[in-house]
Amino acid sequence: MRASSAGRLRGTGHVPPRRAALCQAAAICQRHARGLSLRRRSWIGSRPQGLVKGLAGNRGPEHLATACRLPERHDRFPDHPAGSATRAPDEDLTYAKIRLDERSLETATEHLAELTDPLARAITWAALWDMLRDAEIPARLYLPLILNNIRGETDIGVVQDLLAQASSAVWIYGDPTNADSALQILAEHALRALDGAPPGSDLQLSWAHAFIGAARSPEHLSVVRGLLDGIKVFTGLKVDTDLRWALVGALAGVGADDGLIDAELKRDPTDDGQRHAAAARAARPTVEAKEQVWASLIEDLTLPLATMRSMMRGFHRFDQRPLLEAYSARYFGALANFWKERDIEIGLAFARMMYPTVLVGDDTVRATERYLTGKDVPGPIRRVLLEAKDNMERAMRGRAVDAAAAAGDRIPA
Repeated sequence: MRASSAGRLRGTGHVPPRRAALCQAAAICQRHARGLSLRRRSWIGSRPQGLVKGLAGNRGPEHLATACRLPERHDRFPDHPAGSATRAPDEDLTYAKIRLDERSLETATEHLAELTDPLARAITWAALWDMLRDAEIPARLYLPLILNNIRGETDIGVVQDLLAQASSAVWIYGDPTNADSALQILAEHALRALDGAPPGSDLQLSWAHAFIGAARSPEHLSVVRGLLDGIKVFTGLKVDTDLRWALVGALAGVGADDGLIDAELKRDPTDDGQRHAAAARAARPTVEAKEQVWASLIEDLTLPLATMRSMMRGFHRFDQRPLLEAYSARYFGALANFWKERDIEIGLAFARMMYPTVLVGDDTVRATERYLTGKDVPGPIRRVLLEAKDNMERAMRGRAVDAAAAAGDRIPA
């Protein structure tokens, strides 16, 4: 829940289409340090909705207990003492977008891993991710929050999601001037976790991929190359074909030449190997590599969609922005004809994957708006561009908040 200057914690109700009887808004009123109360402010429809207020006691967040359940359609909780963390809804019984207040955020940062209820952790993780995407917490706070608390998760799907979100915090929502420092922190943590994970486990493999994706320093890249060459070994970690291609792709993205890719393709001449090689070549940080990918996508009508997807996936890298700036205008210039001349699935793939996502800024937003004001923009393309523009604006707001946090400025409420 979110605290306002008046000491009021707010939760915003979310009303999906065709859903009835939702709690439209609720507020936790914390008027003094000893207690709080919660009131529903309004209802929609007649369907009953449960709402539970969860309080973590001052003995530690691991002592989370449901304080009380608000009876259906009643509008007020009994007053209860304030805890070190508060969540409403605590048992995910209603449709709501949750915000943590400052005290709860501090508790989550230090102790989220200690919550024993996996549902309580999941609700809190979801709230924190929403807060990052809505530019309500800075990426430089979100990354250590994940790294401090991911140890509490054993479900491999949850771990993979959190690691993907950590990467997004660095590349998408974080101040680009802090990216090198954030990547160093992420890579160091991932390397330690990889070394300490159960040998041969999915968890170990997930940490290996996280490390490979974050490795940028000479020291970390030497570990990546050592894994590929068999010089660096982690007990139980199987460096199979897929992991080898991940290693090759990472090295190609920082400057490895075609020889490395060709050698790996000789080891794995399968269709999958061909696609991995195409992605690795597209990831190389050279003008020639990017131009070759662009020309192939536009001119080669024989390319299979799977190969095109691999090339497009490798083309865009946030740490290669200077190489990609020229392709924004070329993307918008080619989009209409590409859509007209290609199959729908190929056209949609190009529209989504070649959008200049890396070029976060006003210029990309304005270019998108200009294209959308043109005549006869097909509905599917319009939707892709509107969604891409929304994501771009989210990234811009997130980066502004992260930069403000670095400067010590107050984060906007």
